[in-house]
Amino acid sequence: MVVKSKPGGLYLSIVTVLLIVTTYGVVVDWWAFAAIAGSIFLFVLTFIRTFYRVHNNSLYILSGFFYTKKLDLNKLESIENVNSYKLAPALSNKRLRLKFSDGETVDISMDSQLEDSFKNELKKSTAS
Repeated sequence: MVVKSKPGGLYLSIVTVLLIVTTYGVVVDWWAFAAIAGSIFLFVLTFIRTFYRVHNNSLYILSGFFYTKKLDLNKLESIENVNSYKLAPALSNKRLRLKFSDGETVDISMDSQLEDSFKNELKKSTAS
């Protein structure tokens, strides 16, 4: 099962402001300003590419171009709903917090309609 992260309001607001600032810089011929704002805008857009995949008793997390992580679901201890702005591979503040027996904790976010099926998939992988 592959699930895409759901962008939250804060993330979408930042992307919108950066797009407006970049466009304004181009319109008034502030090319250096537009280049910096545009670079930040492109960097932020890379995080739209955030996915979670459950396969072979593992959770694979891909976020942006640089962050990849593989977690062993046999070590999964708990899943809880949290509201957090902590830095994590999640684009929304409404998240699932996964706690593992080795002390690892990761927050992920997805559309609320997919949460139950994703939790069931995680539990099914843990049981096998």
